[in-house]
Amino acid sequence: MDIEIVDWKARPITNKPEMYFSDATQQPPSVDHLLETHHQFYGRPWALGKCLFDTALECGIKPQFNVLDFGCGAGRLAIWLVGYLEYGRYFGVEAHYNSIDALLRYELPLYGLSHKKARVLHDSEINLDVFGASFDFVIDAYSSVHLDSARAAVYRERLPTVVKKEGWF
Repeated sequence: MDIEIVDWKARPITNKPEMYFSDATQQPPSVDHLLETHHQFYGRPWALGKCLFDTALECGIKPQFNVLDFGCGAGRLAIWLVGYLEYGRYFGVEAHYNSIDALLRYELPLYGLSHKKARVLHDSEINLDVFGASFDFVIDAYSSVHLDSARAAVYRERLPTVVKKEGWF
């Protein structure tokens, strides 16, 4: 197997939405993935993902729900959600390409979850309707607070249009 070395600053942010599917990932992980440097991207423990997942369970999340993980990052919550949810029910949005790369090429394969068709959107413009889905449950674990005021306004405007009437945020 060839090992690829990735410059983690090469493609950090995009303004053009681009969707990725976990079951379409063919490339092996990079050296940085294997060293798990992506676990340190966010300044909080990787184990926080399990705590967030447990909280979602307490709030009533169900396997048949469509779940939007806003600011999904490298997947510290996704690895728990994708495994719990039915096939094709996980949707993530992330502006940082290298986080998505780590999620799809390392974390989901590591946990045997590539086949679950997690959909991840590389986008910084809050194009939540790109998925063509409405959501029963939206998780925003401290991501939207980092948006500039213009993007925060767009987020507040667009989010209600993709959440089901009885959905949770």
